[in-house]
Amino acid sequence: MAVGLPLFMAGCKLKAQKGGEEYLRQDLLANLASQVLMGRTAPLYIRLYTQGLINQNFYAGYEAAAGAATFIFGGESADPRKVFDEVLAETERMAKEGIDPKLFDTTKKMFYGTFIRGLNSFSNLCHTRAVAHFRGYDVYRISEILLEFTADDVAAFIRDQLKKERFALNAIFPVEQGA
Repeated sequence: MAVGLPLFMAGCKLKAQKGGEEYLRQDLLANLASQVLMGRTAPLYIRLYTQGLINQNFYAGYEAAAGAATFIFGGESADPRKVFDEVLAETERMAKEGIDPKLFDTTKKMFYGTFIRGLNSFSNLCHTRAVAHFRGYDVYRISEILLEFTADDVAAFIRDQLKKERFALNAIFPVEQGA
């Protein structure tokens, strides 16, 4: 395609939770894991950004819908395969060694603060309540469950769910000049 830098998206297929509190727990754990692994304050993000492998358009997160759940990340990179390999390596490292407690605490506080700030937005509050209703969980349990999580819970999620064989990479490369 006519793109300036290669665009890529990668993901990991997860076992989806149908609904209820288990759905909520997976959603919160997966989003916490994405921030611990690749959020803007994560060592991996800083390293990839400093090396010029990613830019401010890099994103990571979790998506779930109708029986499917995916841990995703992507953006622009001159070397999507290198970014993909670095993410897999960091995932394996955290699965084996665990998560730095200071990084986890900072990330959890940021995540909690974002949730609390969202309560000040009428549209966000309506959306959150609607999702909770249709997914079968109590929206008021979000903060309680989030505060219960430990670094070991997130490390266990990474170890149990983010298996190397479940990851896939897709990239779009620029059309060669004159082609």
